[in-house]
Amino acid sequence: MPARAIHSLLLVLPFCADLGLASYFLECPTVCKCLGPVVICKGGTIPPIGPQSTQLSFDSADPPITVFSTSFAQHMDHLVTLKLSSVGMTKFESGALGRIPRLTTLNITRNNITALRLGTFENCSRLSSLSLENNNIQVIENGTFMPLTSLVNLSLAQNALTFLPGQLPGQLHLLDLNFNKIAAIPSLALERLITLNLCHNVISKVTQNQAGMQRLRNLCLGGSNFTVTERLVNTKNFPMLESLKLQGGDSGVKITPQAGANIKGMASLRTLELDSCILSDFQLFNQPNSSLENLRVSNLKIKGKASVRSRLALPSVHVFDVSGSPILANFFLTSPAREGFVLTELTTLKMSRCNIKTFDKSVLLAKAPNIMRLDLSHNPLECTCYGLSWIPHYVREDKLSLEGEENTTCASPEHLAGLPLLTATLCPIDPSKETSTTSSTTPAKQIPTILTSSTTEPRNVTLMNKQSPDTTTALPLTTKARPTTMQHTTEATETSTLLGEISVNISGIGRSGSPPGSVSVDAGTLESQAAPKIRPPLAWLGIAAGTLLLLILVVVAVGAVVRNSRNRHLAISHRRIDSRDNMVAMAQICRSQDQLL
Repeated sequence: MPARAIHSLLLVLPFCADLGLASYFLECPTVCKCLGPVVICKGGTIPPIGPQSTQLSFDSADPPITVFSTSFAQHMDHLVTLKLSSVGMTKFESGALGRIPRLTTLNITRNNITALRLGTFENCSRLSSLSLENNNIQVIENGTFMPLTSLVNLSLAQNALTFLPGQLPGQLHLLDLNFNKIAAIPSLALERLITLNLCHNVISKVTQNQAGMQRLRNLCLGGSNFTVTERLVNTKNFPMLESLKLQGGDSGVKITPQAGANIKGMASLRTLELDSCILSDFQLFNQPNSSLENLRVSNLKIKGKASVRSRLALPSVHVFDVSGSPILANFFLTSPAREGFVLTELTTLKMSRCNIKTFDKSVLLAKAPNIMRLDLSHNPLECTCYGLSWIPHYVREDKLSLEGEENTTCASPEHLAGLPLLTATLCPIDPSKETSTTSSTTPAKQIPTILTSSTTEPRNVTLMNKQSPDTTTALPLTTKARPTTMQHTTEATETSTLLGEISVNISGIGRSGSPPGSVSVDAGTLESQAAPKIRPPLAWLGIAAGTLLLLILVVVAVGAVVRNSRNRHLAISHRRIDSRDNMVAMAQICRSQDQLL
C-alpha cells in the first residue's frame, strides 16, 4: 500500500470512531430552512437538528407548543440561540431550560405565558440575553432570575406586570418594562444598569432616592399624576444620564421648576423627550450652555403665563420636534430672533399637528438658517402665493426636504382644499420669473438738455410725495457745460448747460391687496425693487399715469428754467440797445460842438 494512502487512512479512522459525528452530515429538515448555523422552522414538532446548527428560530407552530418541557429540549443541547415566536406557549416546565446548558440568548415572544416560577432558569448560568416580550406575564416569583449570573439584557415589555420583579440580577445593563401596568418604582440597587425603560406604565409613585444607578445613561419614565421633583432628577442620582424621556398619561406628569433647572444643569444630557408633561413656564427651553442635541416635545401644557423674558436658547440642538404642542410651536414662530435664539445647528424641524396656518420664510432664515428637513403635516395650511409658495420652490431646488408630504395638504382657499402643498398651484405666475414690464421693456427716455446762462449755478429740483417718505426715486441728470471764448448776441452762444439733479419720490401706485413697493428710476428707466406681484389691468393704467405725471413735472420744471433764462437775456439785450443809443446821441452833440467852434 502506498505511503500516501496509509497516511489518509490514519487521518480518517479517528473521525469514524466517533459515532456522534454522523449527525454532522444530516441534511436540513424538509420543514426548515438552513442558512449556515441558523435553522428556521415551522410546524408543531422539532425535527432532528445536527450540532453544526447553533441557532434555531421557530415561528407559528401548528399544532401549538403549549409547554416548554424536557422532552421538547432534549434535541437542543448544542444550541446557543433559541427563538420561539407565536408558538402558543403558556408555561415553562421546571428545569427544562437547564437541558440547554450552552444557551446564551433566549427570545420567547408573542405567546401566552402568564407566570414565571422558581426553577424556571436553573442551570442557565450562561444566559446573557432574555426577552419575554408581548406575553401575558402577570406574576414573577421573587428569586426567579437569581440563577442567571451572566444576564445583562432583560426585556419584559408588553406584559401585564403590576410591580417590578424582586431580586433582579445585579449585573444587568438593560431593563425594559415598558407597556406594563406598574404603578410604583422602588429604589433600584442596580449599579451597572445603563438603560431603564419604564415608559407607558401607570406610575404614580417614584422613590425619590435612586443613588444606586450611577451609570445610568438612558431613562424613560411613564405614568400619570406624579411629579418629577428635584430629589428624583438631579446630577447626584444620574451623573452620566444622556437620554431622558418623561411620558405622562391623561393627567400628565408635573415637572417642578427646580427639577427643570436640574435637567438644564445636566452637562451629559443629549436627548430630552417630554410627552404630556406640565411645566410652569418656558424656562426649561432656555439652555444657552447646554449640549442638548435632540429635543422632542408633544402635548405640552403650560400652567402659568410665559414671561416676556422667555426665550428659546438651544445652541446645539440638531432635531427640534414639537409635534402636537401648538403652544411651543407658536412660541417658536412668534418670538423675536434675538441673541441666543437663533438655532444655528438645527437641521430637522418637526411641527406636525400644531394648528399652523402659515410659515413665513423670514422665520426660517432668521431662526433656523441651516434647516434641511421640515415637517408641517396635519396642519390647516393657508396655501397663498406669498405665504407658503417658497416651500415647493425650496424642495424643487433641493434646499429643503419636506417630511410627511402626503399629509401636508392645503386647508384653504377653497379651490385648493385637500391638495398636497407640493402639487397645488399657489401662484398663477411664477414669482421667480415675473418681472415688472415697466422696468424690463420700457427703454430709457431721453431727458432734454436744459440751457441757462453761464453765470447760473446748478440747482437741485426735488418733488416729494409726503405719503411714503421711505421710497425715493432719484434721477441724476448731469451735463457739464462746455467753455467758450466768443461772445455772441444770440441766445445759444450766451448760455451754457444746466447741471441738475431731480429726486422724485414715488409711492401709492396701488397694488390690489398688497402694500406699495419702492421703485427706483435711473435716467428714465424704472426698476422694481420689491417682489413683483400680480397686478390687475387698472393698476398698470395707474403706473402709466404716474410715469406720465413724472414727465410732465420734469417738462414744467425745465420750462420754468428756460423762461427765466430768456427774460434775463432780453434784459441784457435791452440794456445794450440803450447804451448804444446813448453813445450815438453823445457823438452827435460832440460834432455839433466842433462845428460851432
